[in-house]
Amino acid sequence: MSTTYAYIEDGRVRELIPPFVDSVTDPETPRDVPLSERYPEDFVAHCVAIPANVSVALGDSFVDGMFGPPPPPPTATPEQVLAERSARMSVATTEIEPLRDLVDLGEASEEDEAKLTLWVAYRAKVSKVQTQPGYPGAVVWPEPPAI
Repeated sequence: MSTTYAYIEDGRVRELIPPFVDSVTDPETPRDVPLSERYPEDFVAHCVAIPANVSVALGDSFVDGMFGPPPPPPTATPEQVLAERSARMSVATTEIEPLRDLVDLGEASEEDEAKLTLWVAYRAKVSKVQTQPGYPGAVVWPEPPAI
């Protein structure tokens, strides 16, 4: 019976290793080639046989000898969210300032004014991201204007 293996690293499935059957050496009696003959010992030490009745995918967890769903993504810290907010606001400001200059000088086209409105609205939404109910762990970032 051929066995599929999972390479486990940090409690997660990082690679799936399919069986390999050698039918060349002796075509009349093909044999399943063990992992120890295919991979270095330090790699094999991190491999676990996947039971035939278990479905496993890359990224799944492996805890206490059991395969399970992938762990939830890490939660962002307030500092990380605020840093991302600052970066997004900086991009918006870079887009807004030249458009605002054109408006102030009376040289803005209707298209310039429309872009300005979109970027200002985006920046305002980004500035209030910490007021979202899921903050900081489940922030939904607004999409920047597609211009």
